[in-house]
Amino acid sequence: MEFDLAGIASRSLARALDALIQGALLFAMVLIALTVLGGEGAAALVVVIVGVALVVLGYPILTEVLMRGSSPGKAALGIRVVTVEG
Repeated sequence: MEFDLAGIASRSLARALDALIQGALLFAMVLIALTVLGGEGAAALVVVIVGVALVVLGYPILTEVLMRGSSPGKAALGIRVVTVEG
């Protein structure tokens, strides 16, 4: 069984789409910290730090696992991560 490998351009575009989604999530975290928590104090700082950690570390892991080897960017371009056996 053979599979076509994704090229550098399609991988880069998929990563760029995922980066846009992550950026939007980070922006939402900052807005929540500024509006709901007043933007001052330890609670706002904790929300931002935890939010950044979850988005930067959790987003790639969760999307790859929940979407069976894909992410929103990869799904948009029809790319999927598979093992050597397929």
